[in-house]
Amino acid sequence: FNALNTIKGAVILEPHLACTLINDFAVCLRFQYQILQEDRMVSFEEEVRQVQAMIHIEMARFSKIEVEFELEETDFLVPPMSLWLLVQDGIYHCLAQKKKGGTVFVVSRKNKQGYQIEVWDDGSYSGQEGHPDGAKSRESREYIRQQLEERAGATVKYMQKNAGKEGT
Repeated sequence: FNALNTIKGAVILEPHLACTLINDFAVCLRFQYQILQEDRMVSFEEEVRQVQAMIHIEMARFSKIEVEFELEETDFLVPPMSLWLLVQDGIYHCLAQKKKGGTVFVVSRKNKQGYQIEVWDDGSYSGQEGHPDGAKSRESREYIRQQLEERAGATVKYMQKNAGKEGT
């Protein structure tokens, strides 16, 4: 519903942006429909396209965020929505804790063990006790860990950078 409200506001204030957001929303819906029909792993490249469409909508909603991608490798499979849940978590860290917004970074590469995906932000860590989004953040991370380990045979590590001073 947030996406539709964002598009509705753009129709009134910025019609050209509204057309772009409608296209992005269609990408998201098509992706969701396909993964519900097929219950399959998706290519990381496909997942990134979906995430970029969702990011465009979030950026129209919250103009103070940025997402930077450094994708060295994209030719591998991941559970659907796994990257989005991590990026979304980062976006809300940036928005919740910084008045000036922030940046979420997404990196993919191949190493000796296989493929590596890193997602971090320059916001504050919201998984801490007492933070209003802490439980939701932990639930998302547990779901992602479970999906990546069970469906992709991946090893998952969550770390805080710079002792809580620089995101997750």
